[in-house]
Amino acid sequence: MPIITVQVIKGVVLTSPEQKRELLQKMTDAFISVVGEVARPYTYVVIQETEPMEWSIGGRPLPDLPFLYGPEYAAMHTKANQIMRSFVEGSSASAGTAAKATPARTHDPKVVIRRWNEEAWSSGKYDLAHEIIAPVMTVHGAGGQPIGMGPQGLIDLIKAWRTAFPYGYMSIDDIIVEGELVAIRNTWHGAQSDTFYGVPPSGKFVGVTSIGIDRVVNGQVTEGWGELDMLGMMQTLGAMPKIGHGNVAQGKSSLWGETQSKPGAASGSAADNKAVLKRFIEAAARGDGAGAVKCVDVKNFADHNPVWGGTTLEDVLAVYNAFRAAMPDLHIEVESDIMISEGDQVVAHSIVTGTHTGAPIFGVMPSGKALKWTHSDWARVVDGKIVERWVSADVMTFFQQLGALG
Repeated sequence: MPIITVQVIKGVVLTSPEQKRELLQKMTDAFISVVGEVARPYTYVVIQETEPMEWSIGGRPLPDLPFLYGPEYAAMHTKANQIMRSFVEGSSASAGTAAKATPARTHDPKVVIRRWNEEAWSSGKYDLAHEIIAPVMTVHGAGGQPIGMGPQGLIDLIKAWRTAFPYGYMSIDDIIVEGELVAIRNTWHGAQSDTFYGVPPSGKFVGVTSIGIDRVVNGQVTEGWGELDMLGMMQTLGAMPKIGHGNVAQGKSSLWGETQSKPGAASGSAADNKAVLKRFIEAAARGDGAGAVKCVDVKNFADHNPVWGGTTLEDVLAVYNAFRAAMPDLHIEVESDIMISEGDQVVAHSIVTGTHTGAPIFGVMPSGKALKWTHSDWARVVDGKIVERWVSADVMTFFQQLGALG
């Protein structure tokens, strides 16, 4: 398994998450261009940030050899020297102190959630939970996983994943914010090398898609709603039979960067984008195909759904029709108070209920069971029409309630 390590001085280069993601992508692509695509799932690029404590060249922050750079780079060289000297002097002044000063906490909700994913999930900095997670944080769902409340509950959750997938990392596929609410669409990548929720090590590589919504108040997460393709991952690990039309491997995500709006795309207001997604969800749920079509740019529409599969509007409506046939009283309640919209992106979290009194579904005969699970829709809206949609649902809970897992 190739592991490529890039070591940089902390705070001087790669000062933004975007730069780090670009470096990870380019380093990986360069390596794969030599050894072939077959190695991509097993290739890890790690950025190690070293504290600027001291230098090995005469104790100077940078080699004082401007002739190597030429006069056109003299100003840049001087500025770099100044920056590095300040870092070295600051580090020296703090040597021998009990602890370094704690960085000022940011209250920017998007920055907080980026740090949580990049530092806690991808780097295993568990203590960050005591800074970012509120002591009384409420978790409304985690894809069917048992999870405790507050910082320790989140630490235990991440440790469970990082123990089973020690080289795993979380890619941020998209992130938007509105007020205190942040929505994030991401993917966990890793190969299982230890036991995970009772599943023995399989060595299999997974790409687990998820959608989360968090409320950030004064720099701390106070509430969280989340769904992930837990069932699809368990199927990939060989722990559960294949159920449904798709699996983790079919889930589509922006592995190397966030979704970008198309040039010239017209974004509606936040209220308009929320309204069109809500109309679409409600129309599809009640079997109003014509109403759903009015909300979608049918010609350009693409659906990304790791569980049910399909890519077209017809596929989406067929899934809803199958659910309605099995549960005639199917109802989807969009939680309007936690809808989020930024630019041309909009996210909705819903509670789905239904009673299995209709047709068989996934091999399970009608049982009269009342079913309830959660569902998130992430859409891109252009000129008042949905052109792209991502889905994440607590499918594990649904199948457990249905009795499809035995």
